[in-house]
Amino acid sequence: MNSVTLQATAIIRKNSISFVEQMFALYAARRPLVLVSSADQANELPGIEVDRCIDPGDQTSWLTAQHPVILDDQPAQVSYTSGTEGLPKGILLTYRNLGYTTGRIIEVMQMTDEIREYVGVPATFSFGMARFRAVSAMGGQSYMPPRGFDPMELARMLKAGQVNALSAVPTLLRILLADPSIIGDAGRALRWMEIGSQPMTAAEKRQVRAMFPNARIVQHYGLTEASRSTFLVISDASDAMLDSVGHPVGEAEVQLSPDNRIRIRGPHVARSRIDAQGLHPLTDAEGWLQTNDLGHMQDGHLFFDGRADDLINCGGQKIVPDQLEDRIRARLKSSVQIAVAKVPDAQRGDGVLVALAGAPDQTARVKEAATAALSEMGISAGSALHVMALDTLPVTGTGKVQRRVLADQFALRKVTAPATAQAKGEITDVRSLFRHEFAGQKIGPDDTFESLGGDSLHYIQFSLAYEARFGQLPDGWEKFTVTRLQTHADGSGTSTWRHLESATLTRAFFMICIV
Repeated sequence: MNSVTLQATAIIRKNSISFVEQMFALYAARRPLVLVSSADQANELPGIEVDRCIDPGDQTSWLTAQHPVILDDQPAQVSYTSGTEGLPKGILLTYRNLGYTTGRIIEVMQMTDEIREYVGVPATFSFGMARFRAVSAMGGQSYMPPRGFDPMELARMLKAGQVNALSAVPTLLRILLADPSIIGDAGRALRWMEIGSQPMTAAEKRQVRAMFPNARIVQHYGLTEASRSTFLVISDASDAMLDSVGHPVGEAEVQLSPDNRIRIRGPHVARSRIDAQGLHPLTDAEGWLQTNDLGHMQDGHLFFDGRADDLINCGGQKIVPDQLEDRIRARLKSSVQIAVAKVPDAQRGDGVLVALAGAPDQTARVKEAATAALSEMGISAGSALHVMALDTLPVTGTGKVQRRVLADQFALRKVTAPATAQAKGEITDVRSLFRHEFAGQKIGPDDTFESLGGDSLHYIQFSLAYEARFGQLPDGWEKFTVTRLQTHADGSGTSTWRHLESATLTRAFFMICIV
């Protein structure tokens, strides 16, 4: 640790051309900078001494000035991570970090000074500002839309020949994919596109490629600490590689740790983070940055397998949230926004939470799609699968879902939910038992244990609960409807002991061993 305090100039975040110009002016003066949300925040940054706080104007328009790439190994700016892991971290980037990344963007995208880009990502985010740096370094022009990303405006400007490039995150591109007619034939005018920030499926990449058939489309993978560590040229990639995030370029290197976490090394990797105690190293003695992202390699390409801290371990079965989301979306075939997160489950360790935004009437449909998607993956989550409807999904500024916030919201709902018959233990008939065991699902008279997605562990739980109240279960009861089980219960005396056949006990034993 180095206890040095960084001297810097603060700039208030505003998605404006004057904000971008102020950034370039400080770069040229070799003055370290830090982005803040307000002047008050500028005085509260740990480890940073701010000499002044610049409040840029609000003008949006074109940036036409050319600014050369700077490769000095001096502090350039402190950027804060998006906060998907919790509290944002202050990352100290050098001019070399920024400049080397800019050079690789230009090289991979084969940019020329003819580029006129519609920058669909705010300049206040690292992705957006990186686009202004790259286009400016090439002597091109960058357009900042006054209302943010506007699909209709983009289509008009493409038709008029005013823009020929686009930078966007998958969340924005999905708006276009939901209605390809918005862009239509104007998509042929696009020559360059960069995509970043979030994973995309191979199917989505094929759709983007079809929408913009003449564009060189590049996707990147990286972090605030190591921007654009790999590149995938979607426009040239084979179908087998479309699910990947590409490969490293130049001096950038990628490898996997023994537990499949992605490690990154190269001139683009930041070496320090900053807090009240000073500077702390981000890399090991050999220069490797250990990320919390999971991945695997195939034919020299990196495949992103989600975040290690997001991985769901449901009864010993591993679930990658991004992969489950893709499968659910494929089944829904609609614009319903969903996100998957892990939540505590007393029996399985982790439960599966599927949150949906703005469509509470779609809860049952989402639950059905999630159950089918999990089944397709060989997983029966049973009562560990939960669906929660929200007004909006909690996301970072670049559209990344904050899974921890989702889990916290789910926990809060459970704590503050009013007492119900289930919570009070008021199970008076078979249907109320089903409601208790399959909380959150609609239970109809023709539903069965199997049709509701019950698994081996849930089989045991339900059996014990039923026989304690209604007597011995019949053979094959898991296929009985609610109505048929109620009829059976009405004709049985309550058992004074709990009967479980040997097959069930065997399943219980092995399930406990797995968990």
